[in-house]
Amino acid sequence: MITDNYSPHKHPEVRSWAADNDVELMFLPTYGSWLNWIESEFAALRYYRTASEWLQSL
Repeated sequence: MITDNYSPHKHPEVRSWAADNDVELMFLPTYGSWLNWIESEFAALRYYRTASEWLQSL
């Protein structure tokens, strides 16, 4: 499973669960949010929301 570096993802209970269920945890590099697909989706939403708010203010 590929995850970001959010600290709960590295909690000992999560690591134990992963080991018990034969799941290998892979972590994205720090400051590698551009590798995370959902981050690019959120960036697009922010862009379009900001643009639409700017157009509405005209």
